[in-house]
Amino acid sequence: MIRKIGDHLYNHLPTFADMIIRGVDIAADSSKELIGKINNLIKTMLAKYLNMAFHQSKELLAVGSIEGPIIIYALKQRQRLKVLEGHESIISAINFSRKGSRVVSYCEKERALRVWKIKSGILAFTGILKKCNVIFIDRHQKRTKLEYKGKKEDLHPKVEFAQAKNQVVLYLSHELAYVFTV
Repeated sequence: MIRKIGDHLYNHLPTFADMIIRGVDIAADSSKELIGKINNLIKTMLAKYLNMAFHQSKELLAVGSIEGPIIIYALKQRQRLKVLEGHESIISAINFSRKGSRVVSYCEKERALRVWKIKSGILAFTGILKKCNVIFIDRHQKRTKLEYKGKKEDLHPKVEFAQAKNQVVLYLSHELAYVFTV
């Protein structure tokens, strides 16, 4: 389905994610086959869209919108957990930390990274979260250029948390990557 719809879905990812979350709710009382199909749909979307990320163990789905806000969904609770506001344009890339306690996002138009601390579970704050670390990549002093030789098809921005604590890696192309201390 996703492959057929292609780029037309990109503008409506948060709405589509809401529909998937409701589908998970419906599937809770349905067959394992339906739940498997929903999981496969999420995996297909994650492979296609860099403005989406999934944290497996915490079952959190992050979806960046074309307007800038990022929506975090808690699949276990079948609800929107948070809306992360700060970016004012299309989210180019997004990712969770290994523990799922932070989210890093990149907006190519703003040339800015944002690192968000999030909580999930029963005591999680539900609503709008605006506080985050902002890194304007052209002005950030604590950045290191990486010798990165990726595949030629890796031309889209990608972000991830580095092995070292308080570091984020931004891959801008198959030859250009930076490590930022946050």
